Amino acid sequence: MYNPFERYKVNMNPIAILLKMDKDGWCEKYFPEYAELFDGYPPAIKVIYYDPGHKPKDGRPMITGNTRPMELNPWEYWNGAAGEITFQGTRWAEPDDTHNGLPYQANVDEDEYLAWCHERNYFRSGNGLDPNVFIGAFDIRTSAYQARKERFKAEDLLTEPNYITCRGGVYLPARGPTRKNPWGVNSSYHPGGGAPTYISHTWGPDNRPDSEGGNHPIVWYDEARDGAKPTQAEYDMARYSVWL
Repeated sequence: MYNPFERYKVNMNPIAILLKMDKDGWCEKYFPEYAELFDGYPPAIKVIYYDPGHKPKDGRPMITGNTRPMELNPWEYWNGAAGEITFQGTRWAEPDDTHNGLPYQANVDEDEYLAWCHERNYFRSGNGLDPNVFIGAFDIRTSAYQARKERFKAEDLLTEPNYITCRGGVYLPARGPTRKNPWGVNSSYHPGGGAPTYISHTWGPDNRPDSEGGNHPIVWYDEARDGAKPTQAEYDMARYSVWL
């Protein structure tokens, strides 16, 4: 019997094939709690503009795109570091002579992949943010968003976020390093728009060394030039206090 995937057998695997052909089925198999919550693969959150500068004449909000918070689809985010597993069922391997000295991805077996999935699954590991907060959420860009954006321009330690309005609070996504902010900023969730009950641990002075390395720009923090280095808590607060 002809197998249409036979010629891809070196590069493809059952995990990647299922993901490509049936994302809902893939989610039901490897992240069943998320599939049950969202009736399949978690959908993106709509970006909506609704303020005097963007509102159409008929008064309806304008939907302009979508966004995917890393906590909504935690399996989609990876750095490509050696040894790291991806949600396609592969592992980044060290460069070698057979791959022209370049990093490459090698397939992982089912048991190893399931262990990786469980570590990223909030319902199995407790790591990350409860995806229930994103039910009914929208990334709403209103006049208040524009006002926050103006404040952002004067801040050196901040990067501009999407401002996701959830039924129970506000979610601010993470952002990687910029010229203004070599450390990047963490995502956070704020019930009722107040103090955060969740902050990710990816970016900032405690999580990113001020030295060369990784896949991101070098951080050179000179306290004589740049002032005293903030604590991680001060750094995170400086980011979210501008947007709430």
